[in-house]
Order: sequence, then C-alpha cells, then structure tokens
Amino acid sequence: MFAILHTHGPAECPAINEQKLSQFADTISDKSAETNSVKVLNRFVDTNCTGKLTGHLFGAPIHHAVFIVESDTKENVQKFLNKVPCEIVSIRPLEGPWVNRS
Repeated sequence: MFAILHTHGPAECPAINEQKLSQFADTISDKSAETNSVKVLNRFVDTNCTGKLTGHLFGAPIHHAVFIVESDTKENVQKFLNKVPCEIVSIRPLEGPWVNRS
C-alpha cells in the first residue's frame, strides 16, 4: 500500500478548465490504475481545489491531493502517475492497519 502526495499551484490546478480536469481524471482513474497493476483505494483533494474553503480555486498558493493505492511495487505506482500533469511530491509505502499496542 502506498500514499501518493501531490501538489500544484493555482495556475496548474486541473480544475481551471474542463480539458485539464478531464485529463487529470483520466490519469488517476480506476481504469488507468488497473492498466498499471494499481488499485486506487481512495482519493482526497483539499478544499482549495474545490473552492469550498475560499469560494474560488485560487485561494491558496499550494493545492494538495492524497491518493491511497495498492500495488506490488513502487515502480507500478510510478508508471500509473507518469501522465499526471502536476508535481508528485512523494510516493510513500504504508503498513496497516495500524493497531494501538498499549
């Protein structure tokens, strides 16, 4: 399991126009993931991308997204992300589920 941390600025935000948003959605789709032996477990986008926090897309200098995926290798995850039109900050392996051991 991996956590993918992704950032972009307002000018690169895929939500700026329909073409960029469609390309981004296709890139992170379940179909694209399956092609690269990756399963997307969840996707999270901060409210700066959706405009919910500020009422518009350009409210913060950096927008963030987090994807939780399953794959046998980090290389598969990297292939899955090759066409993402914005910076991928990191791909981090995860272990879980976390158990509180008192």
